[in-house]
Amino acid sequence: MLLAVAALVGDTSARTPDTPPAPATQPSRTTPTPTPTTTTTPTEPVEWSEVVPRLAGALVDPQIREREVPLFLASATVRALGSQSADGPAVLRGRFDGQIVLSARAYIVPEMSPATQLGEDVAEVARRLANTAGALPESLVRALTPPADATLSAEMAASLWLLSSLNAGNDSRVGLVVLWLPEATRDADAFATGDTDVYSRLSFVLLRGALDPLGRWRIADARYATAEQVLAK
Repeated sequence: MLLAVAALVGDTSARTPDTPPAPATQPSRTTPTPTPTTTTTPTEPVEWSEVVPRLAGALVDPQIREREVPLFLASATVRALGSQSADGPAVLRGRFDGQIVLSARAYIVPEMSPATQLGEDVAEVARRLANTAGALPESLVRALTPPADATLSAEMAASLWLLSSLNAGNDSRVGLVVLWLPEATRDADAFATGDTDVYSRLSFVLLRGALDPLGRWRIADARYATAEQVLAK
């Protein structure tokens, strides 16, 4: 399961939380939200559960991005996963245009099950895109779905990777956006053959939230990387 692999070999430059969170026994407080299509002026999001899916839509759709309200704090830092060089939110502009949002989840630590919920979200996207030009490779769905006999270890590894990468602890607001670039590949089952081009088309955006002066949740820290970059660390 790719997210668990990423957790085990991913960024280790950040502090590891003192106590890794146990996987949630109840569903997350949020559910995936489809990319908005309305042309009206968006309302100001207040809750963290609103911010993460709103950002996901803005990352992949220039029209949504142009009319979206600011979702980052003025002091927010954005950087490539593992990099010590910090940039602002502008570095994300256009980077993921045209990609497919596989998952956009917001969590209040420790209530999180990122591995299981990513698998559920990817399966839903795969069903929606089946028999279309943008159909997901079956091998991609398998790679992002934890095996039934390894769910607990996958959850622990994925949660530890997410929290340590963001230097987040209990009661933190964190988020995970997973994106897929829908391009044709030489091999529809490229994951099975280790085709790194496929891994370069799968991206993770990790988010940590904080309250702004008006008491609204906004993004304080963001890290991004392709699966290829994560697995190379």
